[in-house]
Amino acid sequence: MCGTVKANREDLAEILRLQYLAYQSEAALFGNTDIPPLTQTIEEVEEEYERGLILKMVDEDGAIIGSVRAREADGTVYIGKLMVHPDHRHKGYGRRLLMEIEHCFPGKRYELFTSTRSKDNIRLYQENGYREFDRRAVKDDLIFVYMEKTGLPVIRDAVPADADRLLEIYDYYVRNTAITFEYDTPSLHEFAARMENTMKRYPYLVIEKDGRIEGYAYAGTFKDRAAYDWSCETTIYIDHYARKNGMGRMLYEALEEKLKAMGILNMYACIGYPDPEDEYLTKNSAAFHEHLGYSKAGVFHKCGYKFGRWYNMIWMEKMIGEHRGTDERSFRNMASAPGRFP
Repeated sequence: MCGTVKANREDLAEILRLQYLAYQSEAALFGNTDIPPLTQTIEEVEEEYERGLILKMVDEDGAIIGSVRAREADGTVYIGKLMVHPDHRHKGYGRRLLMEIEHCFPGKRYELFTSTRSKDNIRLYQENGYREFDRRAVKDDLIFVYMEKTGLPVIRDAVPADADRLLEIYDYYVRNTAITFEYDTPSLHEFAARMENTMKRYPYLVIEKDGRIEGYAYAGTFKDRAAYDWSCETTIYIDHYARKNGMGRMLYEALEEKLKAMGILNMYACIGYPDPEDEYLTKNSAAFHEHLGYSKAGVFHKCGYKFGRWYNMIWMEKMIGEHRGTDERSFRNMASAPGRFP
C-alpha cells in the first residue's frame, strides 16, 4: 500500500528525477521539451522546499512514485508540480496527493494551473471541486488555465440521484476496512433501494464541498417494536480522502438536529471495535462518537469475522431529549403526520 508523507531535503533529487520523467507526457503535448518542469534545477527545487511544503508518495519498497508542492500566501494555497510516475497512473494517486496537500492547509482558498491541452489534469481538478477563473497566454501555443477551489461545505437532504456517488464512498470501506462488516459492495440498484427505504421515515443527509459530495449520514430503525420508536440507529461515512477536516462533525450535528425535531430521544451507533487495532480497523470511530457526546453502552465480543480476523462490536448511545411520560401512540401519530419525516 502506498503512503503519503512530508518530503525531506534528502528526497529532493529523487523527486526532481521523477519530475523529469512524469512531465515527458506534458512535453509531448507540445512537441517541445523546453517547459519549466523539465528545465528546473535542483537549486530551484530546494528553494521551493524552503518556502513551502513538498509531499511524497512512496510505494512498499520506499521508492517515490508521486509528489506535490504547495505554499501559502495571503490566505491562498498555491499548489503545483502534482506528479505521478507513469507506471502508477490511473490508480487514484493524483487525487489522493491533491487531497493530502489540501488537508495540510485546511480552510483555505486553493489555486493551481495547467495547460489547456492537459485535458486529464483539467478533468482531475474539476472532479475535485476546482473551477476555472482565468486563462493566460504564455506563448502562442501555450495557454494556462487557472483554477480555484473555495467555499464552505453545504449539507442537504439526499436525493435518489446521489446513490452512485454515495456508493462510491461506501465501496472503499467495504473493500478495504472492517468499519462495515459487509463483505461485498451492494449493487447500485440495491443501494438505491436501501436509501429509498430509509428516506420514507428518517433523515438522510449528504455534505458537499465545492459541488462534490464528500460524505453522508442517516438514521434508521433501532428495533422494530413500537416501544423503541423514540430511539434510532445512526450511520455516517465520509470519503476516505476527506476525513479529519470537520465535515463528519458538521454532518452528524445536522442529523442530530433533524432527529430532535422528530422527537427522537436516544441515538445509537453500532461500531466495529478492534482488539487490538490493525490495518483494517482502528478505534477512531469510537473516539469520534465519544467526542460528539456518545458513551459506550455495551460490547459484543468477537461477533464479526472479516479479512480472516474476529472483531468486537460496541454500541454507543447519546441522549438528545428529556424522557417524560407520553402517550404511547404519540410517536406513531407524529411519524404519520405529513412533513414530519423527510
